[in-house]
Formats: sequence, C-alpha cells, structure tokens
Amino acid sequence: MKGIIFSAGLGTRLKPFTESFPKALFPINDTPLLEIVIKEFHHYGIDNIVINVHHFADMIEEWIGQQEWIRSLGIKIEFSDEREFLLDTGGAILKAKEKLKGEGPIIAHNVDILSNANLKELVSRHQEGSLATLLVSPRKSSRGFLFEPRSMKLAGWTNHNTSEVIITKADIPHSECLTLAFSGIQVLSQEIFEAMEEYTKEKSPQNNSSAGIKFSIRDFYLWAASRYSIIGINAPDLKVLDVGKSDAIEPARHFLSISSSL
Repeated sequence: MKGIIFSAGLGTRLKPFTESFPKALFPINDTPLLEIVIKEFHHYGIDNIVINVHHFADMIEEWIGQQEWIRSLGIKIEFSDEREFLLDTGGAILKAKEKLKGEGPIIAHNVDILSNANLKELVSRHQEGSLATLLVSPRKSSRGFLFEPRSMKLAGWTNHNTSEVIITKADIPHSECLTLAFSGIQVLSQEIFEAMEEYTKEKSPQNNSSAGIKFSIRDFYLWAASRYSIIGINAPDLKVLDVGKSDAIEPARHFLSISSSL
C-alpha cells in the first residue's frame, strides 16, 4: 500500500526552529515528526511512501539517507520535488501522481499531525466508489467540514471565526449538517488523479507548468463534492494534535511518551 506524507510546508508557526530546519524534522521527545509518521505508516503496513519536499528539501533528503532503520524495515521512500514551487496539499497529490499510481487506495497524512488513528481500520472503511475518505471528529476547531448526517457525504465547509459557510449541495440546509474537524489524515482512491485534472482544467488555479499546479485539497473537495462521493469517518474518540501550533508541543510530548509506553 502507498502513502504520501505532506512535508513541504514552511512551518512558520514553529519559528525560530524552521528558520534553519524543515518542519518535518522538528523533534518531539528527540524524535523528528517525519520519523514518527513513517513508523506509524510502517506499523499499519504502508511501506511505499512518497514525501513531498520544498522548505530545506536537501536536509530532509539527507536525513532520510542517513536512517539505516528505514532500509532495514524494507520501507521504500520516494521524494516529490517541490523546490521550485510550493504546490499546497491538492497540488502535491497531483504532482506525485506517477509515484502514487497503482492498485488500491492511498493514505495521505500531514507530517505535523500526531493521533491515535488506526490507519488500517480507516482504509477498511473506505468505500468503493468514493473519491476520498476523510478522518474527522467533533473536536474544537475554528474550521470544519459539513456532512450530511445520515450518509456522511461531504456537503460543505465553514469557518467559525469569520462565519463563512460554503454549501456544495443546495438541497442540504446548513443547520442540518454535522460540522466536524478534519484530522489531516485521509484515504484517496486512485480515481482522484483524473478528478484533480478535471478540476484544474475547469478552475485554472495558479499554474506553473514546469513545477506543477497549486491548489488546496479543501478547495478541490468542495468542488468535487457535487460530482463525486466524498465520505467523512466520524471518530469521536480520535485524539489529534496539530504540532504546527506552538501550544501543542508540550501536549504532543506527553502524548508521545504515553503512546510509547503502551
């Protein structure tokens, strides 16, 4: 099974560390975030991994090359090079198309997310015919995806701070939707590449033909929701820590120490 780890971001919320190092190598209890996610992938049988790189890309590639444990575990690492142009999450997936194509679904995971998610179970709940399955939960967040309560199909998005609401299906009132926070973890069908190519042709987002096409996965999903099935998996017991936020670093250290002792 294949997976992609989003590691190209600038990590501005983790300054001053990210003024000299990539966010992916930010240490939690002396373990880089990238190592934590790679080992999580391996634990669930995901050993063909694409890592997108931009900010201090050379450091990430050098670090991977120094990790003997990656080779000893039989993990295959490929890089999707975004040095020339940072593509955002949607563009990163499309850029890595040739490396991710194959049989079966793809796991996509933000490098700065720690969680207790069972990735094997998440993949097992990915429905045939669905373009993507998003791991979501009712935790407090300033933004959230909107879902039809019975089918759990994506129906929109909202920003609580600005009161912005985007509804992708006119027949679903906002008041009837479940608002759930996205975890940064998702399962993608192989069909997503064709859908993304359709989206980029229609929307013509910022484009640099030599480097790729920049667009966010959120914007793509809101476009795709009226055309394809995009499902949310509501996990009320999900614990998610966004380590990109400085106030989550200490909780992340505690979370990782507890997890390591189990």
